[in-house]
Amino acid sequence: MGFGNFKVSLWALLIMICVHYGSSKAAQIEKKSATLLYQSLDKFLANPNPDALSNLTSFTYDLQKQLNTKDDHLAWVITLCNLAYYHNQYQHKNTAISLYETAWAAFNSHQLTNYDLIANCLQPLGNLYIQTGDLPKAETTILSYLHSAQEKQNNSAIIAGITNLSIVYHQKKQYEKAIRIIQEGLKIAPNNTSLLINLASNELSLKNYSNAKNIAEKVIELDASKVKAYTIMAAVYLSQDVHDKAIEYLKKAKAKMLNTTFLPRELAMIELEFVDILLQKNDYALANSRLKEVYSILLGTYDYNQNLPDDDVLLADRVLLNALDAQGAIYTALRQNNAALLAYEKAFKVHDLINQHYLLQDSQLLSHGQNRIRTENYIAIAYELYQSTSDKKYIDKAFWAVERTKSPIVTKSLYDKKRLLQIENDSLVIRYKTLQNSLAVLSVKLFKEKSKGNAARVAIIQNLLDERQKTSIALKKTYALLEQKYPELNAKQPIATVEEIQQEVQKLQTTLLEYFYGTSHIYLFTISSNNIIFEKVAEVTAAELIIKSYISFFNTTDRINNDISAFTKAAYELYTVLNLPKQTEKLLIIPDDILYFVPFEALLTQKTNTLQYSKMPFLLRSTMLSYEISASKYVDQRKGVLQKPSVLGVFPVFKGSSNELSYSELEQKAIQQQLDGMFLNQKEATFSTFKEHANTYTILHLSTHATAGSYQEPANISFFDQDIPIDRLYGMNLRANLVVLSACETGIGKRVKGEGPLSVGRAFQYAGIENVLFSLWKVNDESTYTLMDYFYEHFTDHGKPDLALHQAKLDYINDSTILNQKKSPYHWASFVYYGKQQKIIETTNFLHYIFITLLLLIILGIISKLRT
Repeated sequence: MGFGNFKVSLWALLIMICVHYGSSKAAQIEKKSATLLYQSLDKFLANPNPDALSNLTSFTYDLQKQLNTKDDHLAWVITLCNLAYYHNQYQHKNTAISLYETAWAAFNSHQLTNYDLIANCLQPLGNLYIQTGDLPKAETTILSYLHSAQEKQNNSAIIAGITNLSIVYHQKKQYEKAIRIIQEGLKIAPNNTSLLINLASNELSLKNYSNAKNIAEKVIELDASKVKAYTIMAAVYLSQDVHDKAIEYLKKAKAKMLNTTFLPRELAMIELEFVDILLQKNDYALANSRLKEVYSILLGTYDYNQNLPDDDVLLADRVLLNALDAQGAIYTALRQNNAALLAYEKAFKVHDLINQHYLLQDSQLLSHGQNRIRTENYIAIAYELYQSTSDKKYIDKAFWAVERTKSPIVTKSLYDKKRLLQIENDSLVIRYKTLQNSLAVLSVKLFKEKSKGNAARVAIIQNLLDERQKTSIALKKTYALLEQKYPELNAKQPIATVEEIQQEVQKLQTTLLEYFYGTSHIYLFTISSNNIIFEKVAEVTAAELIIKSYISFFNTTDRINNDISAFTKAAYELYTVLNLPKQTEKLLIIPDDILYFVPFEALLTQKTNTLQYSKMPFLLRSTMLSYEISASKYVDQRKGVLQKPSVLGVFPVFKGSSNELSYSELEQKAIQQQLDGMFLNQKEATFSTFKEHANTYTILHLSTHATAGSYQEPANISFFDQDIPIDRLYGMNLRANLVVLSACETGIGKRVKGEGPLSVGRAFQYAGIENVLFSLWKVNDESTYTLMDYFYEHFTDHGKPDLALHQAKLDYINDSTILNQKKSPYHWASFVYYGKQQKIIETTNFLHYIFITLLLLIILGIISKLRT
């Protein structure tokens, strides 16, 4: 053997030894990771306590990078599920949710087996979603494991899934749907007490008291230890005002609970039911005592000498939220109004703690709707205190509460997108936006499959639900990493104060009107440069009839023309009901609820008998109006650098079809004469092309068809190749300064208290565009073209959308070539503008420069002559 060959062989031997040693070492590490996790978990389970739980949680996450084999990953998942269970026991609900979500994602991504994920992870996770009010996520999670259980014919898991799913439907007030699914479960297990209890609960909510009582009695016969059956019996007697019987059954429920293993939260719920009965009996002292029990159970450090818990011990729990609402009601009944305000303020804090972990918009919408009643109670108390004391601090408090309810979801989305734009090249931001888009695509696919009715494929729906859940968990995790990296992302957009708004309206020489449309009264804040008014303008029952009557005139083209005198009467009547200020040159209106559908410009400031629209005293004649979704967004009008205007125009036209928009081509030509840009005509006007170029232009103009949708179907907007629902737009990140939605019904959609209509216009705002011009009904093609022609003529002159739209409407009704019947407000009042009351683009007014040049030449000529 030559020396060279010997050296090669020696190196080969050394490499083999190293590889063998490395493999052995790796095997030891692999074995060590799983073993370490199990040993640490066993040690904790021998003596569980909060400190040990915190230490084990940190240790488990630190060990994540050392997981190599499936055994390691399985040990990690098992440890996470145990940690989640104990965090829930110690009331750390959001931590528990995060741990369960992480375990679920890890189990799926590593394709693990030999562990009952349904019982140990998915069932408790679904229950936690229910407890924290995240019902859409609860439904998705439960459907996921229910589908899996049905495939495996695991009847116990099927029953558990049906039981929990019926709770979700009950909390969403879908009582009949809950009953239907429970009845399916009872076919498998006719005497299952959990199913029977849920059936009784839904019958109770439908006010079928006899059915509820019979079912609850049957449960007690089957199993006398079932606490919920006694609380249902108590509720039945409470509905009949038999208070003593109701209290008797609640005492039985509490006694049964104390003889079993129970969560503190469950005992707090029993105490809260006692409070409900005592409130009906007007026994406020005893009710207050019971509430102290609730606080003591839920909040370990609560001091009995206090009436209300301190802010620093509040936690994200719906039982605590309900307790604070009850406390507010007690103080209100006792005429302790300042204490009532404080109780509701603490309830707002708990609501925020719960809501901050909702990532999906549908979860946020549900939670926000529930907060409106609390807000109305708060405003009513603040109004009463203001009336009795004239202390303006109560205006500040009431306005703060109202602003919290003003389109908070869209406002937050706009605020977040602005901040993320500053770090847009970060890989985490790119991933976050990609996941947002994926979630939107999955939501649309899911809706389309579900809308097939009986032809819908269950397996596809389930796969989409699973994929959406995985994506939402990944999205939540990515945003958490972003918040760790950029702590400033944790900051919330500040709520504007009355003082800040007054400074802003003084600068812009305008008057701000902000409405709150409650269940009993409409409240109005009027803020001008020298005055602040807080008033109750109308009772809802009477006002809503007038509002709906006025709106109905815009349902069809000829409705106003067919009865002009009835329209003028309705338009003036609503003007007086809404208490609009007289002789105000500029108004900024922040509407609420059904008022989003009111075209304020077409209201009449005086009674009139004229049939000529051009002579009618429309509010448009005396006042320039614009709209905004919240005062906080209005105050946050940072000017920034003005950009040169450029348009991305979308004009599908739909030539040759029944949907043809013949005037759309004229609209395109009119805009092209005013502005440069890219104009997508007919087959070019696809959604993919729009997406590709949308962030290259400062103005987006879509001349197309759109629909408002319904309570079952979302609003959508049409491109040449497809109709795009608003859920798809939610996943986009757009940067344009202005979007003009020259289409039907782009400003209306399913009505959500406080958030406004779920419209196409709102979807573009959610996607990042602050300034939006949209329509409130089915617009006329020819009138829209004329109005848009006028709008761009003025807009390119001064760059202010609100002023340009105001001028365009005046031009339209003053146009002598337009027939009187075409000057009906139906033809010009549909389009409204939500956004900045400032110049938003760079403008070059050539006529202005020509005039200045000519003037200078004339002056120079005069000087020259004088010298001569």
